Amino acid sequence: LINPTFSRCYLSDFISKNINAKKKITFKGDNANQHENKLRLNLLNYDEIIGNINPQLPEFLKLHLLFKHLFPAFFPKPLKPLLKLKSSERSWACTFYRENKLRPNKTICFFPGTGTNIRKYNKFGEALETFQNYNDCDILILGHKSDFDLGRTSTSKLKNVVNHCGKTSLSQCIALLSYARCAFGSET
Repeated sequence: LINPTFSRCYLSDFISKNINAKKKITFKGDNANQHENKLRLNLLNYDEIIGNINPQLPEFLKLHLLFKHLFPAFFPKPLKPLLKLKSSERSWACTFYRENKLRPNKTICFFPGTGTNIRKYNKFGEALETFQNYNDCDILILGHKSDFDLGRTSTSKLKNVVNHCGKTSLSQCIALLSYARCAFGSET
């Protein structure tokens, strides 16, 4: 059994503990989703713990390191990004932020859409409202054009919101994300 979650929650550790497997492997991880003492106890349920992973690495690099550790012959070279932003795309994003009065590093990108209706959640705005009450931030809504209405209704009580669902290419979306403080959503 491989539990590939870096910031493991109690539920994933509970499932791992109760599955009969010859070997159980996980990251040492961090205590972002459970108390440090509980995390230490849950690590006892694993046979192999992969440590010394920088928690600041993006998730795909953490997973790369996990699989490189497990299958070194298949991963001779480090992963490289498949998409590189052009300077014109970065310039476009910078202009977009300026024209929409969004502040780099104070903007939260919100993706309201999901691949399936069962995962749609229309109360993200409440969490964002609470967050915005304690933090000076702007909200940039991104996603497919079908997410526009969900983004609008979810954030109707918020200030400093720009809904740009369905109006960007993939590379433009990435360029906008490169200036943001963080991004979140049901699948982000």
